Amino acid sequence: LFLWLHNSTINTGFNERICESLMNGPHCVVDMGFENLMEEREVKNTISQLINACSHNKHCAEPFHLTFTDLEKDKYSHIQLSHYLPKCYIKTEANFMDIFPSENLIYLTPDSPNEMKVYDPEAIYIIGGMVDLSSRGAVTLAKAKKLQIRTARFPIDRYLLWEKGSKYLTLNQVFSILHTIKDSGDWLQAFRHIPQRK
Repeated sequence: LFLWLHNSTINTGFNERICESLMNGPHCVVDMGFENLMEEREVKNTISQLINACSHNKHCAEPFHLTFTDLEKDKYSHIQLSHYLPKCYIKTEANFMDIFPSENLIYLTPDSPNEMKVYDPEAIYIIGGMVDLSSRGAVTLAKAKKLQIRTARFPIDRYLLWEKGSKYLTLNQVFSILHTIKDSGDWLQAFRHIPQRK
């Protein structure tokens, strides 16, 4: 009655679902244009978190159509993402402004003055592909302002009492929250992805 499914067969199914998202799935951009600002350990941490986020993405009922932009060819991020991520994810040296209409873009940054109320299915959300262990400041907000595109931040203060530490989330937490708010519209459910120690 039960069939034994090999991991490779299961992964093929997940990857097919991701490829289908290229046609019908909601877009999400990962801005990889910060590698030169990070130390080596931060870059490696960034890639590790993105691989975890992509693993979560492929298990979702409606995966994001992910586009990794501003990658510098043959640099660490480009090599690692090309090796570990499915080929159907778009990995490009181009800037997102050259790919998508600027009026549809919303840069998710914790420093935005604009609180995100609901998930906008017409929007293309941008996530900064960086881990900042040195508190360099609002670099993602500065980039969005320079490009004159909209910004938003998750309404953490409205739903959570943040006891300690900065309000910066890991990249896989950001993806998980964005997926949940897209599917459920429930911020309390979405913020369950943040560890309780926060």
